[in-house]
Amino acid sequence: MTHQSGIHADSYVTSKLADCKRHLFRAVKLVIKNECLVLEAKIPTESSWENDFEHVIKQLLEFDSPCYIFYRLDSDNSFGHDWVFISWVPESSNVRQKMLYASTKATVRKQFGDNLIKDDLTVNSFDDISLKAYKKHMESKTAPGPFSNAEIEIAGVRAGEVSTGLNPSYQTIGGVSFALSSDSRPVLRNFNSGAYDYVQLAIDIENEIIKVCEAHEHITPRALVKCCPEKEGRYHLYRFRYLHEGEEHTANFFRCGLETLNISKRISDSLLQTFINSCRHWIHSEDQVARKNFQQDTGSKPSKTLLLNDYAKENEDRRDTLCGNCRVTFRARSSSET
Repeated sequence: MTHQSGIHADSYVTSKLADCKRHLFRAVKLVIKNECLVLEAKIPTESSWENDFEHVIKQLLEFDSPCYIFYRLDSDNSFGHDWVFISWVPESSNVRQKMLYASTKATVRKQFGDNLIKDDLTVNSFDDISLKAYKKHMESKTAPGPFSNAEIEIAGVRAGEVSTGLNPSYQTIGGVSFALSSDSRPVLRNFNSGAYDYVQLAIDIENEIIKVCEAHEHITPRALVKCCPEKEGRYHLYRFRYLHEGEEHTANFFRCGLETLNISKRISDSLLQTFINSCRHWIHSEDQVARKNFQQDTGSKPSKTLLLNDYAKENEDRRDTLCGNCRVTFRARSSSET
């Protein structure tokens, strides 16, 4: 109702309400008598708000007498404890009582403190004021509203839409994760320990695993080119060995993707590229085999110069000495290639 009755709590009642809030009473009951608000009852706290709820409410409610009840919860906010404001107006009440309590409700809330009231309930049946009913009320406040099938379908489309500026794009595949095959793990551990200088892995899409397809104890960059298939996706782990100022050094390189530069022309190759990029984290995480790696995702063929240049970019303080032909010597344990 828009019009208020003009009934309010006097200074005595407001001071009693303040005492109840300060001394943490569980519940307070107010009634309207002779067009005045009267504090009729107050119930002390015995247990948690859930354990107290049923028997406290039953003590305060009367079958045919309307009232206001403030019930304190155990939670709080920046202003004090949270309270539930219950307006009890049973169906058996006469019209005058119903209108009187409805037109005084806003005044009672304001005098008690709107910022302390977490929930506001208006009930007219004992079934609506049980603990179970109140919890259902709490759940209904957070539940989504009713939607038609068409609205649910539209919401699903919008959930998959990512808006960027004025041009919306759509998510298609978020990523896939294939595990390493059981026989691949020992090979990667051997690479990590230094037993292998090169390991090549491939994705077995049918079996949904990543497996080792080639491994070498020692190999030169020139020989490495022959190990890279031109039109098949592969992962490559390579330990590059070189001499710097008379000392042997190593750098781990990780290459992934399709070696061909024309993958955009073939849908199947593009899909395979997606699988390769999505599964690469398994290579990085497995025993930290690539914890000191330098990624090469392009289609450039590996060579001594390319490896040195990429490594130098990550080591600016050693860039001059690494790239100088007179200072750096590539050390290979294979006698056939340099």
